[in-house]
Amino acid sequence: MAAEYHVRRARTAQDISRVMALRLARFGAGIDEFDARATQIMVLEGDCLRATFRLIEFGCSADMVSGYSGQFYDLAGFSALGKPALELGRFCLDAGTAGREAECLRLCFAAMAAMVDRIGAALLFGCASFAGSEVGPHLPALGALKPHISPHWAVGRKNPHIIDLSDISAPSDPMAALRALPPLLRSYLGIGGWVSDHVVQDFALGTIHVFTGVEVSRIPPVRALALRALAGQIDLGQAE
Repeated sequence: MAAEYHVRRARTAQDISRVMALRLARFGAGIDEFDARATQIMVLEGDCLRATFRLIEFGCSADMVSGYSGQFYDLAGFSALGKPALELGRFCLDAGTAGREAECLRLCFAAMAAMVDRIGAALLFGCASFAGSEVGPHLPALGALKPHISPHWAVGRKNPHIIDLSDISAPSDPMAALRALPPLLRSYLGIGGWVSDHVVQDFALGTIHVFTGVEVSRIPPVRALALRALAGQIDLGQAE
């Protein structure tokens, strides 16, 4: 029988090394300049690292422009929010989560909820990535995102390598297209998340991504209650 998942922050240099090794193996990117200001989260099965991601706190939404996503998207418009925000990045799952992704993701979102409540964040945001920098294989999934373009926030265009979602046809099989979305992005949409009206091709990392946001106040109450109940059992502690 598989061990239960549990979640904690990376506390030691050895923890950070394990996080970076999984990130490099699954995402193709190691440490970068944003990690110095981030909280690294680990989801473990026994002692096996099964998922990791980082969270970067912004005391005011106006500061979002200085985060990772701000390299690719013009986020100046979010200064109007005027509240703390939390950026999620470098999310990756180990192959050992196969068949148990939903259970793992549930804990990931509980950890996010714990941090959201800790800093009073009004917005959770980040870049949701698709494997490979070629758009063709992802056209049905990208077409399925069109109904989820934010009606409230305009994410500005900053990168020259963009694809406008309005130029992509709606998928012939919407349910199959939704299932083809990256698990994290599908989970974002399930709690009321939204996306930008364009995707960015990142040739340096060999991926395409879309800006994704979740306004905490718009999470369905039943989902928010369940996440907070689970988050209440998580102690992210402090780094050593």
